[in-house]
Amino acid sequence: MIFKHFSQRLIGRTLLLLVGLSILAYFSVLPGYHATTLILLLIVCYQIYELLSVIKKTNSELTRFVEALRSADFSQRFAFGQEGSGFNELGQAFTEIVQK
Repeated sequence: MIFKHFSQRLIGRTLLLLVGLSILAYFSVLPGYHATTLILLLIVCYQIYELLSVIKKTNSELTRFVEALRSADFSQRFAFGQEGSGFNELGQAFTEIVQK
């Protein structure tokens, strides 16, 4: 599957977010854990930011690909080096399509 590594990262981040939200909900109803609740809230906010940034990067590359095709910009190259092997294949396919 091309998106195997991306899917694993997305599922992992989602599960971590759910665990963080569960722990936050638990500590938010306990009296006297205000600092813990605040720290957990910051952690959950960071997890949400990271989840959205992973999705945003992928969407921006897809948008760049479509824009390159629309404007016949054949100089664009697509490399997803940090996203895993499936995205490397996707980047190569994008580059090949633009070159053709």
